[in-house]
Amino acid sequence: MAADHYNYFSTLIKGVEQASDYQKIATAGLVAILLLCFGALATRKIRAAGKIDDRILVPEERINLFGFFDMLIEGFIKFHDSVLGKERRKYVSFSATVFFLLFFSNILGLVPGFPAATTTVWVNVAVAIVVFIYFNYLGIKEHGLGNYILHFCGPAASYKEKGFSAVKLILWSVAFLIFPVEIISTIARVLTLNLRLYWNITADHLVLGVFTDLTSGVQFLSPIVLLPFYALGTIVSFMQSFVYTVLTMIYILLAVQHQEEH
Repeated sequence: MAADHYNYFSTLIKGVEQASDYQKIATAGLVAILLLCFGALATRKIRAAGKIDDRILVPEERINLFGFFDMLIEGFIKFHDSVLGKERRKYVSFSATVFFLLFFSNILGLVPGFPAATTTVWVNVAVAIVVFIYFNYLGIKEHGLGNYILHFCGPAASYKEKGFSAVKLILWSVAFLIFPVEIISTIARVLTLNLRLYWNITADHLVLGVFTDLTSGVQFLSPIVLLPFYALGTIVSFMQSFVYTVLTMIYILLAVQHQEEH
């Protein structure tokens, strides 16, 4: 009986590794729908009241869905403030969406039978493109198209002295070199965000699959042996979602901050 359970478990893990991109995209869609449903359930009291009331926001003594999400969002907002500042809390909803979508997609991928959605470039690139469009949109909205393009020119864009000078000539000469590099590095963020997440989560699942095979000879010990690797997988899932979200916040900050804030 233990051998049958182990073989079933091992088959599920290997099947997940061979899952098609369509299955992984469907898993990401499932996570998104579940988050929307849980979010709607957690906030139903606020929507029913029609306004935010202090009595509604006070956590109940028993653990419930509202209290769980309240704890998660409160912790995320505090971290978001430490990166972007309280004056930029209007970007919390986007950053939090990126984090929780990736984190729960990664966690669901640790469940036997579910593919890790972030092990396909299509999901990762889709999220990266949305992030790319969003922070550039914010930059253009904050500075205007012309000024936003100028900020890719480096120090020359913020040099205030009027008229011709040797310093201005040098700065704008350097700007012609900096500008294409900045444009390429900004566009490359789509690729780097994708690859960072893809390879780390893929490697995590490969390691889990390898140790599943290695413990096949001691099947009664396999759950105990694999437990640390599931714990490691959970840590990796969190850290990769965390790093991805931090980079998203930094890109937003770089796009919306003014030259004097640098």
